[in-house]
Amino acid sequence: MEAFKFGGGGFGFQHSKRANQGITETKRIETASIIVAEDETGDFQGIQEAINSLNGAGGYIQIKEGIYSISKTIKVPSNVTIQGSGYNTLINFTLSTNFKNLFENEDQSGGNSNIVIKNFRLESSGGGAHQGGIYIENCNNCTIEEIKGGNGFHYMINIDDSNNTFVKNCHDFAGSVTGYGLYCSSENCVIIGNNFRYRGIVISGDNNIVSNNNINDSIQEAAITLNGNGCTVIGNQIYNSNYDGIWADSGDYNIIVGNNCKNASNYGISFGDYATYNLASSNIATITDDGSNNTKVNNINA
Repeated sequence: MEAFKFGGGGFGFQHSKRANQGITETKRIETASIIVAEDETGDFQGIQEAINSLNGAGGYIQIKEGIYSISKTIKVPSNVTIQGSGYNTLINFTLSTNFKNLFENEDQSGGNSNIVIKNFRLESSGGGAHQGGIYIENCNNCTIEEIKGGNGFHYMINIDDSNNTFVKNCHDFAGSVTGYGLYCSSENCVIIGNNFRYRGIVISGDNNIVSNNNINDSIQEAAITLNGNGCTVIGNQIYNSNYDGIWADSGDYNIIVGNNCKNASNYGISFGDYATYNLASSNIATITDDGSNNTKVNNINA
């Protein structure tokens, strides 16, 4: 069977119970590549079981196509990549307990780093209040990529004090429209190329980049809420926001440039009372400014 690469490193293979399928036994142990398959064609049927088998050494775990019903939070340690096989890898959170997350980093006191979670669909059918999809806290240098769905969760992704994290090419098409698609209270993160419908992005950390995201039909106070300082919000496409397109509530020294904010019920871009020294340039948006010392140049009303 032909081998294929995944997770930015070692080789994986369709069926890994035999070490000589697609790769040598030595190479497999060296890269700690593990396959999860609900149809028993991989090493494990359970995601947490596969993670635990790494014994803290880190490694790559691929989840094959299938429906995985999860009734407790999955804990991910440092240096672990978890990669699904696309839209048909569905991870369903069946827990009905309130205020729980489907995925969390293992040590939220600050002992984790370098976690990658990518390329699968998630949803919650448990019905617990304010449940989250992926929650990363005090865990730097992480990547969340190509996550799809979000239905049933209060938020799909929450990045809390987890600096230098990338969130890219995720798609939140939640049927349940409470909460938000992405909440970021971290610094030096890049939020790029994501698609959100009904729910938007909240940035409360500093020096973040929010670029080339598409947000449609947001029901939140704004499709992008900006409370951080020194952030760059560039090239985002925002349509039919129920209130504002971009709301710089209290942030300072932010750059808001080249965004297209059309058909907002209120304003395309709004500066709050405590927003100062921000720059809005070359946006297609109607702008209102209740703050002070903000600069607005070359914008087109829309």
